Amino acid sequence: MDNMRSILSMPIKFFLFFEVVMGDLLIVLCLVFCPIISLWSGISYIKERRKRRYVFRSRR
Repeated sequence: MDNMRSILSMPIKFFLFFEVVMGDLLIVLCLVFCPIISLWSGISYIKERRKRRYVFRSRR
């Protein structure tokens, strides 16, 4: 009976380990990619503002 319990508990242990690892991996990915995405969107926003500024100056 104990052998059967250990066999049944293996997928549960693996799932819990997988859940913890994936949770940590998700946090690490968010910590890495959020600043990169933020910087990229900020740089593209600044480039767009510069383009608009030059368009308005050339129309005058």
